[in-house]
This record gives sequence, C-alpha cells and structure tokens, in this order.
Amino acid sequence: MSKLGIKRCNSYKNQEVSDAFNATAAEFDKEKIKGKKIAVYFDFPAPDVAILKETIHFLKTNGASEIAVGASIFTDKLPEEIANFLKEENIQFVDFRKNSYERLDVRRIEEKNPEHFRGFALLSPIQYSNEKQIARMGVRGKRIIKYAFMPTTLTEADYIVPVIKMKDSPTTKIGGVVASTLTLVPTMTRNQVLLNKLIFQFWKALLEMYSLINDNILFGVVDGVDAVISNSEEINKMNVILFSEDPLALDSTTAVLTGHRSREVESNKVGDFMDLGSGLFDHITTYGDTFLTFRKEVKRSLRYPAIRSIRKIIPRITSQQNELIDTVSNFCPTGAIVKEDKNYKIDKRKCTSCFFCVQLAPDLFKINNN
Repeated sequence: MSKLGIKRCNSYKNQEVSDAFNATAAEFDKEKIKGKKIAVYFDFPAPDVAILKETIHFLKTNGASEIAVGASIFTDKLPEEIANFLKEENIQFVDFRKNSYERLDVRRIEEKNPEHFRGFALLSPIQYSNEKQIARMGVRGKRIIKYAFMPTTLTEADYIVPVIKMKDSPTTKIGGVVASTLTLVPTMTRNQVLLNKLIFQFWKALLEMYSLINDNILFGVVDGVDAVISNSEEINKMNVILFSEDPLALDSTTAVLTGHRSREVESNKVGDFMDLGSGLFDHITTYGDTFLTFRKEVKRSLRYPAIRSIRKIIPRITSQQNELIDTVSNFCPTGAIVKEDKNYKIDKRKCTSCFFCVQLAPDLFKINNN
C-alpha cells in the first residue's frame, strides 16, 4: 500500500498553498532531503508558480544541497512568474533541449507469476505444468525498448521531484508523472515508445521508460487547485493538492478525481502489475482531508474523448497556420504531418493516433468535433 496526502486548497495565495502543502507532506521523512542534489521538473501546462515556490522552499528548508529546475522539451518559453522566481532564488533552470543526455539500458522488469490471473486455473494440465515450470525458473519479462536517453540533469541528481499540473491528455488519457516522461526525452527516444502503439505495446514501453527514473523520485506533487481537464472553469476548480512518494499513486488518484476508475487508465493498471507502484486506487491509503469530499457526483466533461475503439482516429487540422504547423510537425514521430500544394494535411497511412500534435497545439489540431 502506498500513502498519499490530499488537502483542500481553494486558491494560490501563498499562505493557503503553504498550509495545504505542509499538511500533505506531514508523513514524509524530511531527513531524506538533507545534503542531497535535487532535480525538480515539470511538463506542460506548467504548475502555478505558488506550488513550485512551496516545493522548492520545502526542499531548501530541509537541507537540499543543490536544486535545479527543468521543464518539458516542448516548453519554448518559461512563464514569466516562474522565470522571475527562479532568478530571485538563484536557481538554475535547465533547458532539456540543450541538456546533454545519458543513454540508459532499460532493466528487465520481473513479470508476476501467471497464477495471479483468473484464467490460469483454466489451463489444461500440460499448460499448467509448463507455466509452473517457467515460474520456478524465474524467467524475467521481455523488454519492449532496450535503452532510452534521459537528460543528465535527471540522471546525475540524487533525487528527482516532479511537479505536475492535474490534466487530461490525448496521448495517455490522464496526464501525470508517467505520461510526463514523454516530454523530457529527445525525439529518438519518444519515437521508440510511441511507435509501439502499432503493436499494442505502448503502455509497457512507456512504463519501461518511466522505470528509468521512478526509483530516484523523492516525491511528487500534483497541482489540482486549478486543473486542466475541461473547457469548463467550474469543473477545473478541483481545489486540491496531492503529495506522495509513489508517483503511480498520484496518477491513480488523479484518475479517480477526474471521473475515471483508476484501472481504466492503462499506465495505472499495467504499472501496478509491473510493481512500479500503486496504480490501482484500492492499493492506496490517503491522509489529510477525506478523499470523498473531492469526488463530484456529476460526470466530467473531459476535453478529449475516451477512445475505446481500436479504430484509428485521425486528428484534423483546423486552419493553415503554416509556421505553427511546421513547428509541431518536427515532433511528429512518424512524419504524418505533410505539406502538399502549400497546405498541410495528416497522412492517414503514417498517423499512429499518438495525438502529440493535439497535445502541443490543441487549438489547431482537433480530435473528431472537439
């Protein structure tokens, strides 16, 4: 069981954020921070500067020897408030696009005994015997990706602290710590992961890449005071801060808070099975405020539709803003955004429905009629 702190926070006023943050971090062993080199990162959209301030203040107060901050490689320009804060605090901002990268071999993750599956008992006697023999041999699981490149700012730090805005994602349904790893790595590594959508191994490939940093994550923070899960400001006002040493628990709780079952999000379900954390909500214990106070009864109107069909859905381009489309096309893993007769279109044969274009420019690339 993983522990998770949850606390109501109605605004980004400094005192309110401080009180809520300290309440969620109440059960964290602060001695872990002393004398350590910490790398804080966030993806897009960026968390509010008040949340980032409180996280860094918490690290400094408890003895971190060095703090660096990095952001998604899609972050072209830091929000002014964050840039000014880092300058005032004399904290180095690392542009991961210009950072050096370290090649890391993906470890083989131990598969659970097949007896965990209900169908195991239904096997024939011969199949059952074979599975038992394989289990006794301790055969380790296969890797989907063999290696990945990670920013050296992350690999050289003693600990990593992700600070994530509560959001949904067209790529992974629920944005979170696991999904954020896709925004930290160069195109070559990202392509390795996304292309596994073609063979229905995307989730395992994504989690294999996430496994490269999860052992070094000190804790994670989710800014859910003003989330990005709907076009409705009322629904976005989740008024909550989450804190946990288990990033998968953060992702699972975010899923439940935004109207899903935790096991509906594949990265949660598969990550739990791969023993990368508590991806299922019934494997998490919460402290702070009562969790049920944050559950809204109404069905949430997420910006991106839940895609349950295996039918390939192709995004559409809403206007020919050539310069912006050209920029987004550089991040398309399969080169599906092509230009013909001065206009851009999406090549259906190359598109893998990864929806990175939608995530980067949601006003320009749309899914269905959104």
